[in-house]
Amino acid sequence: MASSYVNNLRLDEMATGDGSGTWGTTTNTNLTLIGEAFGYATKAIADASTATLTIPDGTETNSEPRAMYLKLTGGGQACTVTLAPNTASKVWIIENVTSYTLTFTQGSGANVAILAGETKMIATDGAGSGAVVYDVLTDLNLAGTTKTAALTNAGALSNQGTVTVGVDDTGYDVKFFGATSGAYMLWDESADDLKLVGAAGLTVAADIDVDGTANLDVVDIDGATQADGTITVGVDDTGYDVKFFGATSGAYMLWDESADDLVLAGAAGLDIAGDIDVDGTANLDVVDIDGAVDMASTLAVAGVTTLSEDVTLTGANANVVWDKSADTLEFVDGTYAKFGTGDDLEVYHNGSHSYIRDTGTGSLIISGSVINLQNSDNSDHIAVFTEEGSCALYYDDSKKIETVTEGVQVQGGVLFGSDTAAANALDDYEEGTFTPSYTVGGGGSVIGVTGTNVGTYTKVGRICTVGVTSNYVETSGTVTYYNLALPFTGADTAGGMVGGGFGQETGQSGHGMLIKVEDNSSNAIMWKYHGGVAPANSYFSLAFTYQTV
Repeated sequence: MASSYVNNLRLDEMATGDGSGTWGTTTNTNLTLIGEAFGYATKAIADASTATLTIPDGTETNSEPRAMYLKLTGGGQACTVTLAPNTASKVWIIENVTSYTLTFTQGSGANVAILAGETKMIATDGAGSGAVVYDVLTDLNLAGTTKTAALTNAGALSNQGTVTVGVDDTGYDVKFFGATSGAYMLWDESADDLKLVGAAGLTVAADIDVDGTANLDVVDIDGATQADGTITVGVDDTGYDVKFFGATSGAYMLWDESADDLVLAGAAGLDIAGDIDVDGTANLDVVDIDGAVDMASTLAVAGVTTLSEDVTLTGANANVVWDKSADTLEFVDGTYAKFGTGDDLEVYHNGSHSYIRDTGTGSLIISGSVINLQNSDNSDHIAVFTEEGSCALYYDDSKKIETVTEGVQVQGGVLFGSDTAAANALDDYEEGTFTPSYTVGGGGSVIGVTGTNVGTYTKVGRICTVGVTSNYVETSGTVTYYNLALPFTGADTAGGMVGGGFGQETGQSGHGMLIKVEDNSSNAIMWKYHGGVAPANSYFSLAFTYQTV
């Protein structure tokens, strides 16, 4: 009979009479696999949304899923991991060191998710297609003493005995969070203090009995307080703030210990039936005067002055107005905003034009990551200057000139002098290379160019200047002239030539060559100077100019 692997560890179960000559090897392998089932292994998870960990049948190859403690690495996204086969009932301790949640499943039953960086003990029931994965330590009851280096509790914690944190003279922080962000109660072991932090408070239904001094940084009293003796806050040279609130929000009287001042804040006022006798200076930050004030001398204000209505600053010839309704400081024609000790910078409007005028030493510097000059209603660009980037000039909100890494880029063409004709605009400049190719007239053919074969061109507007070196052009048959393919098609002039030049056959005959470019042609025609057929198997050195389309 054949071996079977129906057990939970997928060991080789030999039938009676099987394994003749191999029984010991099979048994040793089974013992090794049992040892692995109590051991530690590491397995990488693929970067995919699903993965399968399979306990292999009777082999150590890919046997990591058989281990009791399995550390999973790799990954790259949240992943659902199937534990196979679905008939295996087994306990795992799985450590998830990927950066994503791993959800473990075996069948259609419940799954268990292990968050990134967490470790859980799970078990499968091996029930086939309906198999369930269990979180084994759910509702764990620890009857004895449990020691932890750090304990983070995310849910309810029920303790029916004494909780001791640390030992005498060696304690640890204990923190209890509330429902409000930043609110918690902390036993601070380093300070030997119980602290209520943030919005955390203390509600006491009965009395508080303090045998020593109650040192309270802040006292908030919502009801009446009766003091039968003197109330002293602080000691000489070391005081504390004392605040008395009124019935109006934001109104209070404050003894400000840092300023040694009694402050009436918000709507708090001072109602005095008698006189005020000030031996020193009366420094009033805000003065609200309902009637007329007649000052025979200079008014010096050391604090903030708040003016709640329009303010007019009257000049000899023109005024500056703060218009409350428009939230605007208005400089009328002929008034100046000047900056600098020597009035170095002026901003003004003279009735006809607006000016920003630098009359002092140094430069007028306008700084910004992007400086954008626009028209009067901010609908069109005039110029845009970008920090460590381009400077662009516009015409009617259309970009025309822009600096780039290579130099200057022009949109459209360049006109010279007073010329305004679009046809006369220089709108192209190009330098380049091409590989010359030839055909011949006279019935022959070009076999190829076996040596140097380089073409260069410079195109300015529609005028293209070409230089060619070909060594050598091998032909067969009769050759009466050569056709050289052009980098650009010749201009359409409705008949006639559009360019030409001279060259030399430098190898076979040393003859001069005439070059002609006809209108609307993609080839230049070459033949021997002074007539006659063109030389076969030639070395060419050519230069010519022609007009392109």
